[in-house]
Amino acid sequence: MRRRILFIAAGGVLLIIGILAYGLIYAVTPPAGGVSSKTITLKKGTTFRQVALTLEKDGVIEGVTRFILLGRVFNAGHQVKAGEYCFNLPISPWRVLRKITRGQIKTYTITIPEGYALSQIADILDSHGIVSKEDFLREASSAEMLSRYHIDGSDLEGYLFPDSYAWSKDSDPAAVIQFFLRRFRQVYTPEMAQRAAFLDLSEREVLTIASIVERETSDPRERPLVSAVIHNRLGKGVRLQSDPTVIYGIPDFNGNLTRENLRRYTPYNTYLIPGLPPGPICNPGLSSIKAALYPTPVDYLYFVSKNDGTHHFSRTLEEHEKAVDKYQRRRKR
Repeated sequence: MRRRILFIAAGGVLLIIGILAYGLIYAVTPPAGGVSSKTITLKKGTTFRQVALTLEKDGVIEGVTRFILLGRVFNAGHQVKAGEYCFNLPISPWRVLRKITRGQIKTYTITIPEGYALSQIADILDSHGIVSKEDFLREASSAEMLSRYHIDGSDLEGYLFPDSYAWSKDSDPAAVIQFFLRRFRQVYTPEMAQRAAFLDLSEREVLTIASIVERETSDPRERPLVSAVIHNRLGKGVRLQSDPTVIYGIPDFNGNLTRENLRRYTPYNTYLIPGLPPGPICNPGLSSIKAALYPTPVDYLYFVSKNDGTHHFSRTLEEHEKAVDKYQRRRKR
């Protein structure tokens, strides 16, 4: 009798070992097939069984039941993260399980150009499927978001630092914005904040000046000079008369700046209002932020485009008029 019990027990142990061995072999053995790549989107609220069915249908795994049992062993049923996944086949079920429970979602590198406005950035993110334009703009102007990051203004214009970022599709708008703001805080150093205080400028005023510099010239060598003109005019109480600020205040601007536009009152028309506009007109890069904080020590008050990407700078209105005649009026005639 005792021998029989030992025999049954030994058989049970061998059976368990066999099952475990079979499970282990299944977990680490990729399905047969050629080398390929599959991109699969797992949506929120999808059950683990539906996940397994999707993976089998697209040839990522073999054996829905076995994959579900593997998931149960590791309590993975409620750990699957929604998102877009890229699987390089063949791949073992264990690696598939680890990928979808760790949320190793496929990301896309998106480059935000310097000088893009909030709405333009929203267009880029929407076109790549990262987040919808409407959701992004709503989050970027929410009182809760502005309060959380101690930003004085009606939206995050100026604070979305232009750089290359890696995001997944259908990202949370708040999470996307956090990437921007985290990068901005890395770039806008305590030394910059001290310099702004020395100039008696708030952070928002620095970004406003930097955004005007960004839109006025694309030449990094000229940015400290453009900044000097802005600082000098502000110091003398002279209106900035900046075309980019006027354009920013015109909804659906068609690309043609007219005299009527210059005479039309908006909070951003610096031909009519004194001082700086209410806030940034774009999201400036590091070069323009530095230029706003460290203008060249010159007494220029004017500049005009030379139509080659650079500008002519003048100290007096008489010099400026001559430059305008040379580079603009004569060219038009």
